[in-house]
Amino acid sequence: RVDSLVQFIISRMSKLCHKVVQVSPVGAEKISFRNGSPAAILVRTEKRRNHNITLVQGLDTKVYGFDLEKMSTYLSKRLAASGGVEELPGSKVDIKRQIYLGGFWDRAVINILTEELGVPPEAIKNDAENKKGNMKQKKDQKSSNVIRG
Repeated sequence: RVDSLVQFIISRMSKLCHKVVQVSPVGAEKISFRNGSPAAILVRTEKRRNHNITLVQGLDTKVYGFDLEKMSTYLSKRLAASGGVEELPGSKVDIKRQIYLGGFWDRAVINILTEELGVPPEAIKNDAENKKGNMKQKKDQKSSNVIRG
């Protein structure tokens, strides 16, 4: 009975604020709390000029503190895919740029964001999950041309 009360209180508090963990280049963690729910990150897939791409929106510097150029390079190397940053035409004030990756990497990107970079899973919305079967990542892929040792 006490556990259910604690879970209820935590769930109510998580709607009021969220925890942000920032890791410095030296490895020191800075933990802070911000009001409201975490900012949404949108992961979706598209077909452009007959090429499959994955788009990641919402990782702007103001919100999560990521440099989009460095994040794009990291994801490209980590997934062995081409990638970059592009401007969004007619975008909102908060989200002006997005990361694109060649291929369908929706689940892999979400795993990297949540497990390695500490983004809360409730902040990520995967629009590719609702698409038809050939427009999303078919299985958990690992880059085949990278030797880990």
